[in-house]
Amino acid sequence: MLPVASATARRRRAGLAAGLLLTACSALPPAHYPTFADHRFAADFVVPEGGRLSVPATTTDLVVQELTATPPPQRELFGRDGERWFVYPAGAEVRVVCRCRSYAPHDGQPLSPAQVLPGARHLEVLTAP
Repeated sequence: MLPVASATARRRRAGLAAGLLLTACSALPPAHYPTFADHRFAADFVVPEGGRLSVPATTTDLVVQELTATPPPQRELFGRDGERWFVYPAGAEVRVVCRCRSYAPHDGQPLSPAQVLPGARHLEVLTAP
C-alpha cells in the first residue's frame, strides 16, 4: 500500500508550483513588437569628392535586406562604428536600390527612405516590399 500524502504536503507542492509559474511569467518579453516600416526604394547619387558613398548597414533599428548599386562599387569599406561605404571615382553617378525594415526607437517613428539614404539627388519609392 502506497503512503497517502498529507494535506500539508499537497498544499506545499501546490504553493511551490504556483510560485514557479508566477516567476516564469514575470520573465516573458512584452506581448507586442516595436513599430516598424518596410521600405523598397531607389536613390540616385553623384559620388562626392573622396569617392566614398555612404550606404546603410544593419543595426538594431534597421535591417538591410537588399542593397544593390549600379554600377557596382570598386570596393566596399566598413568603419569601426558601423559605417559602410561604397567606393567609386569622385563624380560618378550611382543608383542604389534598397529594401529594408526600420524599427521605431523608443516611442519614435521608423526611419523614412530619405533618412536611410540621405543626400540622394532623387529618391523613388518602389513597389511594396
